[in-house]
Amino acid sequence: MSNQEVRQKPQIIQLDMMDKRKYYPLALGSGLFVRFVQYPLTLVRTRLQVQRGKDVYKGTFDALVKIRKTEGIRGLYQGFGVHAIQACNSLIYITIYENVRQVMMNKEDLQTFKYKSYLSSFVGGFSASLISQTIAVPIDIVSQHMMLLGQSKQRKEDVPSKVKVKLERLQGIHIPDEKKAKKIDVVKAIISEVHRKEGASGFYRGYFISMAVYGLGSALWWPFQEFYSYLVVPVFPQWVPRILLDGVSAFLSGLTTVTITNSMELVRVRMQVGRTGFKETVRRAWRDERLGIFTKGLTARMIHVAPFSFLIMTSYSTIKHLSLKEDHKENVNW
Repeated sequence: MSNQEVRQKPQIIQLDMMDKRKYYPLALGSGLFVRFVQYPLTLVRTRLQVQRGKDVYKGTFDALVKIRKTEGIRGLYQGFGVHAIQACNSLIYITIYENVRQVMMNKEDLQTFKYKSYLSSFVGGFSASLISQTIAVPIDIVSQHMMLLGQSKQRKEDVPSKVKVKLERLQGIHIPDEKKAKKIDVVKAIISEVHRKEGASGFYRGYFISMAVYGLGSALWWPFQEFYSYLVVPVFPQWVPRILLDGVSAFLSGLTTVTITNSMELVRVRMQVGRTGFKETVRRAWRDERLGIFTKGLTARMIHVAPFSFLIMTSYSTIKHLSLKEDHKENVNW
């Protein structure tokens, strides 16, 4: 096999090739950093998807400007503390993905299958999402409600801004003003309200649509990333680091998967925040948006997911290389 053929072949660093004492702390730190960088766009995406038409914000840029003006920098990180818990969940996700993929790759029945690697990535991605979403959905619901609270810069005696009032009306639950002074009180109030209105099932509202969005998205993201790497690598000169090319492939994979799953993501967010059933949510979304359900919040999702994919893959590839056991280092190219 020539050097060019080796370069074009995606490098798969499996879990058993890494030193777990290095791998897990690095992965957790990287996950927290990337989520912190991307969180403002996560918040904007959620608010755009929940609003009806252009009632509050006209688009991604308008939302960023208004939030910065009316709520300050802290407003862009409203609910981040709860959201950051997902970084721990991401370790569970990636562990399941790597293990399932490795099992699939080693199956004797698949050794002669041409698309074994794609299938292994698809099954691994879906399996990881299935488990991680069971943990993530309740956290998402609390986080989304916090994103809609807003954080007015005005004095308490001032009349709340129209934007803030409109956002809070979209929630479907009421958080008393006296509970909003401390983040922990807000979290407790949201949990209490959701449980009072719907019981334990309220924390899993939209679970199946979440699996449709994230399960399918995860299952598609990994094979697409591998597919794009076959296309991207030959285009760039030999001196370009392979880790950077992995990031470019992930960027393209992110654009592809969010476009495919965008309408389902809109329904998911409205189900969880608006507390309506699947059929009713779809009916209302179609009534309010028509074909816009396929593009509503898509720009924000692309701006969020594509760079997020790039950062995740470049940092993840770097972490995997840094965590390699000594006897594997000389067999893997950077």
